[in-house]
Amino acid sequence: MNCRMMGGLVNRLKRLIPLTVLIVAACDDPFGPAMWNATPDTVLVYSASRAEYIGRASALDITSVPVAVLPLEAPGVTGNWDIALTDGAGGLALVPASAFPGLESRSRIGVVSGALLADVTQAPRDTASYTVEPVPVRLGDVYIIRSRRASCGGASSGYRYGKLRPVTIDEAAGTLRFEIVVNPYCDNRSFVPPEE
Repeated sequence: MNCRMMGGLVNRLKRLIPLTVLIVAACDDPFGPAMWNATPDTVLVYSASRAEYIGRASALDITSVPVAVLPLEAPGVTGNWDIALTDGAGGLALVPASAFPGLESRSRIGVVSGALLADVTQAPRDTASYTVEPVPVRLGDVYIIRSRRASCGGASSGYRYGKLRPVTIDEAAGTLRFEIVVNPYCDNRSFVPPEE
């Protein structure tokens, strides 16, 4: 191939490269990570320990998209939630479903003290970071929730992870308002969505 033919080929390739890049950039990768939103939802729950709140939302199901807030007494709710708000010895507490007698759940809760919600970018991998015991609710802490084992679509199952931060705690009224972010994908501990 002489230099003139080579120059013509190079010029044609230069015109094709931008078109190829445009076509590839326009395609969605069906095997790549899907986008999700990490903007916190704000949720209000009521203490399940108080008779006046029977029928009010006191439990969270973080396997639902979006997160479902449920009354424990509603039909079909038994075992289909991950944490609940109750009255504890020192005030309000978050309690994983696994702490309630008779419920088979693998839900757990962990605490990151003195953190902002945005600072917690991943759920801990170490299982010792989680407990099945009630955890007192305090302003300034971030709570990591591992869900019960739930369907991931198809025949697979796994855990979902969420983080929440109290916004207002009203111990007298028995209510908690908090921000929450949940990764919608099973067994993915990250709280940062994949880049667009």
